[in-house]
Amino acid sequence: MSSSPISMLVSDVDGTLLDENKNITPRARQGVEKIRARSARMTLISGRPPRGMSTIINTLAISEPVAALNGSLIVWPNLSILQAVTMDATTVSAVARVILEYGLELWLYTLTDWFVSDLHSPRVAHEISVAHGTPQLIPTHGPFPDGVAKVLGVSGDHPLVEKCEHAVLAQFVGKLSASRSQPHYLDITAPHADKGTGLQNLARLARVPLSQIAVIGDGPNDIPMFQLAGLSIAMGNAAADVQRHAGFVAPKNSADGFAAAVDEVILPRMNSVH
Repeated sequence: MSSSPISMLVSDVDGTLLDENKNITPRARQGVEKIRARSARMTLISGRPPRGMSTIINTLAISEPVAALNGSLIVWPNLSILQAVTMDATTVSAVARVILEYGLELWLYTLTDWFVSDLHSPRVAHEISVAHGTPQLIPTHGPFPDGVAKVLGVSGDHPLVEKCEHAVLAQFVGKLSASRSQPHYLDITAPHADKGTGLQNLARLARVPLSQIAVIGDGPNDIPMFQLAGLSIAMGNAAADVQRHAGFVAPKNSADGFAAAVDEVILPRMNSVH
C-alpha cells in the first residue's frame, strides 16, 4: 500500500459504482463530486463496451479517457477510440469452440459491434436494457468478424463458467487474458489486455503515477488493477478471493459501498484543497 496522496480514482462500473439495480445512487454521485472538490480526478474501467458506458459517462460528466472491454479499448468520453487491442482470428475461432463446447452462449465484441450466438437469450435481452446496444446474430460455426476485442462466454450456471475459465486458461497459456467480470460472464481478451494494463494506460494518459491512483472493483477481473494501484478497494459483494487482493473492503454495492469507500478510505488519503 502506497503512502503517496491519492489524486485520481479509477472505478469499475457493474457491482461497484452502480447499485444492484444498475443505478448511480445520490450518495455515489455526491462521492464523485467530493473527489472533484479536492481537485482530484476520476474515470471508469469496465468490461462493458464503450456504448454501454455512455450514459454513466454523461451522468457523471467524466472528462478523462475511459477504459472499456477490460482495457482492450481506451476511449475519450465521446467514445472516439484512443487505442485498441484486438485478438487474431485463429485465437478467436479456437476460443469460441471451447466456449460452445462447454455450453455457454458466445458473444463477440469488435471495436464497434456486438455479436451473439442466440438473439433470443434472456441474457441478451438484459444486456440490451442495460447497455443499450443492438446485437447481430453470428453463426456458431463462424466465420467470425475481424477485429474482435473481447470474446464473452455467458451462462447462468456459475460453476460451469468457472470450469470454462480454467479450461481456456489451460489451453491458451500466454495467448490471451481470461477472467470472470461477473459470475455469469467469462471475459476473454488479447494477452495483457486486462484491467491491469488498462489502468497503466489510463495513468499514462493522465500523467498520474500509479502510486497516486485509487481503484475500486468487485470482480476477479479487477485483481490485476488491485495489484498495481497505490490504493485498492474491493466491494463487500466481491468474492472472498477478490477481497483478499485488495487493501480495503467497502460495504456492498446494495448498501452504497462506493460512497462509503470515498468517504472513509479515499478522501482521507487525498491532499486538502489549497
